[in-house]
Formats: sequence, C-alpha cells, structure tokens
Amino acid sequence: MTLVDTYKIYRSIQGTLHGRILDSFASENYMMRCARLLGLVRKNTFVIHDQSEVDVLGNFATYEYKKGGKTCVQKYYDTQECQNEVERVVLDAMVASYTSLFFILGKSTHRNSLLLRDILTEREDIELIDISLSSSVVAQALLFTRIVPFDELNMSAGINLPFHPSKRDYLLARHEKVRNRSGRQNRSMNRFIEFFKLHKAMGIETCYENILQ
Repeated sequence: MTLVDTYKIYRSIQGTLHGRILDSFASENYMMRCARLLGLVRKNTFVIHDQSEVDVLGNFATYEYKKGGKTCVQKYYDTQECQNEVERVVLDAMVASYTSLFFILGKSTHRNSLLLRDILTEREDIELIDISLSSSVVAQALLFTRIVPFDELNMSAGINLPFHPSKRDYLLARHEKVRNRSGRQNRSMNRFIEFFKLHKAMGIETCYENILQ
C-alpha cells in the first residue's frame, strides 16, 4: 500500500468520524454559540456564505469550542468505542491535531505533498499529504490549517485559509497580540477565531491561483 493509499483511507475515516462527533455532541444551540464566536450569526440567524464557511464552522465545533472543559472530539474519544484499530489510529491523530500558520516551502506533485514550515511555533518542517493542494498550490503562500499527525504522514482536517506572503509580518503581529491576551486553555480557540476573521478580511480565495503574479 502506498502512502497516498493510506492517506485516502485515513481521510475517509476522518470524514465519517467528523459526522459522528457532531451528531453526538453538537446540538443546535452549541453550533449557534460556535457560529457566534466566528461572526457567522446575525440577529440569531446563521449567516454562512459558502461551503468553506460551513467547513470552518464544523471544524471549530469539533476541535476548538469547549463545553464542560472539553471539545467535542475529546468527549467522543473519552466515551465512544471505535469500530476497529484503524479508526482508533485516526481518532488518536484527530485528538492530537493542531492549528498553525505555515509557509509553503515547496511541493511535490509526484508525492502529492507540500513541504510546510510552521512560522508560529518552533517545529521541524513537515510534509503534508494533500492531493488537491499539491496539484495546484504555489510555493511561498502562507496557509493557516489544522494538521492531523500520523506516524507515517501528516494530513489536514479539511480547512485551508491561505494568505499572500506579503501579509506575513502583519499576521505575526496580530497573532502575538492574541497570544498575549489569551489564557493557555483558550489560546488555540482564539487563534482559530482570529485567523478565520483575518482571512475574511485579507485572505486570498484559494491557494490554487498563482498568488505571486
């Protein structure tokens, strides 16, 4: 089995788990609270413009917002049985996932991967397996995303918020302000909210265009 074959299996299971997690722990009121934090509510009504905002809301509700001190994915991990060992591996990786802003160093269409450098935290550069992004993204873009780490590969959790590289200094300054005013428990959630709102204000529509032209 190739690395891409493994990626496809993990991606499919991840999608199934996302649905189960939200069905189990995300009530309508819960989703409304999440949407309100993201600025996706007006006069007690969801205001969502496209599928990408649906994906962002689902990701935030799954991984970031806490009720009773735990996120939905943590509650699912603590209370539900996995159907098989592979599902357990995927769920472990989902619990260990993290967001950051990355600089795209390069890509390999042959490996269906991107080489990413975390510019918010001192981590080793990582290879991200993503068939869609690797087929058309250009190097040097900035990308806010959620990394789901496995022993043999890294993949995203389905949200990609790209920025032009010229925005780097401004984004880092804004991140530092959010980090300084956030408590440790809420730091990840506040980072997610901030970068989503920044993307709405100054992000680029997609990584797939040649943003350097």
